[in-house]
Amino acid sequence: MTKEEIRILFEIAEEEIRNPLPKEEVIRKYYEMGMCDENGVLIPPFDVLAMVTKEQIFNY
Repeated sequence: MTKEEIRILFEIAEEEIRNPLPKEEVIRKYYEMGMCDENGVLIPPFDVLAMVTKEQIFNY
């Protein structure tokens, strides 16, 4: 996951805090980003957030 992808994830999360959206809309935003694992499978939002946390803890 690149720093740019992490930045975008945080922007979505911050926007969600300021202006809560329906769950379906939040999921759509993550899928539009095309977050995929190494096999090309789209990653659900909760998995993406877990990856961000892991990425921050271990690499920054």
